[in-house]
Amino acid sequence: MSEEMSKDWREQEELKKLKEYLVKDFDKAIDSFVELSNKAKMIKLTEELIEIGEQILDDVNDERRGKIIGTLGNLCYNLGKFKEAEKYYEEALKFYIKLAKKDESYMKYVAGVLNNLGNLYYATGKPTEAEKAFRDALIIRQDINDKEGLATTLSCLGLLYSSIADYEKAKEYYERALLIRMELHKNDVKSLYNLGMVLNNLGTIYNALNDTEKAEESYKKAIETYKDLLSREERVEDMLCGAMNNLASLYLEVGKTEEAEELLNEIKKYESLLPPDLKVKVIFNNARIIEKKDVEKAAKEYLRAGSMAFVLFVTYGMKTINFIYCFEKVEEIGEGEIKGDAEIMRRAMLKAYFGLEKDKEIKRVECSKRGKAILDALKGSFKLEVKDDIDLAAYIIANEIKKKSGF
Repeated sequence: MSEEMSKDWREQEELKKLKEYLVKDFDKAIDSFVELSNKAKMIKLTEELIEIGEQILDDVNDERRGKIIGTLGNLCYNLGKFKEAEKYYEEALKFYIKLAKKDESYMKYVAGVLNNLGNLYYATGKPTEAEKAFRDALIIRQDINDKEGLATTLSCLGLLYSSIADYEKAKEYYERALLIRMELHKNDVKSLYNLGMVLNNLGTIYNALNDTEKAEESYKKAIETYKDLLSREERVEDMLCGAMNNLASLYLEVGKTEEAEELLNEIKKYESLLPPDLKVKVIFNNARIIEKKDVEKAAKEYLRAGSMAFVLFVTYGMKTINFIYCFEKVEEIGEGEIKGDAEIMRRAMLKAYFGLEKDKEIKRVECSKRGKAILDALKGSFKLEVKDDIDLAAYIIANEIKKKSGF
């Protein structure tokens, strides 16, 4: 049995116990619901837990009600049901504020819900609302001296300011978070996770501020931290590879090609475990290195990276690398069919998805079946068998072109 199957089986067993507790021991059912909800990953399980949580909520009127409402908010957030999540978070916030007026110890939970609201607003593209929620949480956590919570909120603010390119502010908050993480560090798994995340994010901020020396130091410390976790059999391959790829990108920017290549070769050991967004970034960096040795092979890798990045963007809204740049790069260094494919794909993409070059004709140039499919789609019909990532990108572009074949 694979690890994923084993995990799924364990979660199903815990769900079975939870349902038994609902009949036999309601107090245990509440604890089991919260515990299972905090680690649920499968969509079907999460949906079932929401139903169970709403059922439990009908029969709970003491202080545990706030925890159940907040947990329901988290479950909805994880499913991308942001309106429902916001409703639950706001309800939990009102509930805990009411309790805190009688007992100040509940201010800790008020801050926790505010932080969750901040995350939700950040995820839904509302930076102003997110900043206010995070700052309100920060004030409370400072007042009650909740250092663990304080470090979390500081990191959230660092991420928020990074996303709007206010790198000086991001640096300030990440550095404050790092100081607390180092103070709280107990060499346990949770501490190492938190420390590694702050170090990696801080490295990215230093890099954005052109402080290469500090960025390198921060990335190296993050890599050490994740390797420590890996030695404890924690599944952090994606985090480790993310930090290594960030450092490889830095080395490529400063001309340390050999050091970058060494890191990318190490990442290859974990290639099957990489999430798609990270895989794209690794392929792109590999193309940059290969370009210095084998231009033909580099063109193929740039086209692969650009195609994957495009698919992730149009399908999931994920921003990874500049895929337009990748196609332009193939046009620059490629020859023959691959050069033609890149030109046709890029120009069709600009027409169909970005409303650019509408009046410019996509000329028939030397190309493979991919380019031909897009050209045929301009006439309203095409055929293309999808065998790899580049085929998939070409198919999606052709299909969109077909829908808009009137221009």
